[in-house]
Amino acid sequence: MHVVGIELADLDELFDLDDRLFFAGDQLLPDISTNIALHPQSTPNPLGEFLESLDRLLALGPSRIFPSHGRPFEDAAGRVERLKAHHARRLDQIEEILGTQELTGWEVAIRVWGERKNIWDKRMALQEGLAHLQLLAVQHRVTKLADITGVRWKRA
Repeated sequence: MHVVGIELADLDELFDLDDRLFFAGDQLLPDISTNIALHPQSTPNPLGEFLESLDRLLALGPSRIFPSHGRPFEDAAGRVERLKAHHARRLDQIEEILGTQELTGWEVAIRVWGERKNIWDKRMALQEGLAHLQLLAVQHRVTKLADITGVRWKRA
């Protein structure tokens, strides 16, 4: 069993089986969504894999989550439900943004998150937008068009 690429056998470093304590890092944060990014070093469908990993995490039955940002919390199931709903809304939003147009990942990112001043914020917005677009493509809701001029996305 894997939780975000971690073998269950290796979970003894992150999960206390006796007390059901999970040291989650960025996998499950109490108040914000982890930046899930599509980039050259990522897997082909990072958002889809992240969402699937949340179910595997819940199967462990954690009683208390220790995130890398924010305070520890108990309601893993509620937090996972809210994260899944958030990403479902974001996927719908991006599909709506595309409308009848063909847009680049950058054009989509700007329409979702607005202009970013900081280069790291720009990078995170672009990569997260691409991760959402890629999952939409896997779900056959959008089509990825690539040619010599670049990559554009359109509704399927």
